[in-house]
Amino acid sequence: MAFEEFEKDENGEFVARPVTGYSTATIAGMAILLLIRYRELQQETEIVDKSIQFALTPEQCLLLAEALRKGAKAILDQPHSDQPRN
Repeated sequence: MAFEEFEKDENGEFVARPVTGYSTATIAGMAILLLIRYRELQQETEIVDKSIQFALTPEQCLLLAEALRKGAKAILDQPHSDQPRN
């Protein structure tokens, strides 16, 4: 995925909303319902808990799981250092 596809703020910085939880359920044996809970900063002072849900096919779930696994592995496989990461 190209970085151009990601949401950015007015300063051109990536918008990132911390994930605080998730839930899954199957729908009629045909799809997977995915609920993601996250936090969002509003008005630069107020933190709001929100959620969004998606219906995914089994194939989409497997592709998403693999993409997340690859990204996590790339980060975890980096050499460790005593320097804090930004």
